[in-house]
Amino acid sequence: MKKQTVSYLGIFAFVFAAGAALATQTPKAGATSQQWTRVTNNGNIEWRAQALSQMCQPSDELCKAIFPEGYDPNDHSNSENEAFAESVIQSDGVVEL
Repeated sequence: MKKQTVSYLGIFAFVFAAGAALATQTPKAGATSQQWTRVTNNGNIEWRAQALSQMCQPSDELCKAIFPEGYDPNDHSNSENEAFAESVIQSDGVVEL
């Protein structure tokens, strides 16, 4: 009977190549982002998915930021929004409508 040997170098190369292939995958084509602005209207503060040109009034939370498509900052805390923002356009404020 022949004794089979396992090439650990071959296994390592396969696992390394598979890991590298997974790590270098690019985002889906067409993935987009959306600008959101935190606004106050009659005392109600909410995020709106629009790029408003008005300046932000001082506040202690994000004012304008870009989030991944499908992310709704109204459903999250300010610290979560700061973490998930792809880009902060203006921090610490609110737009009065």
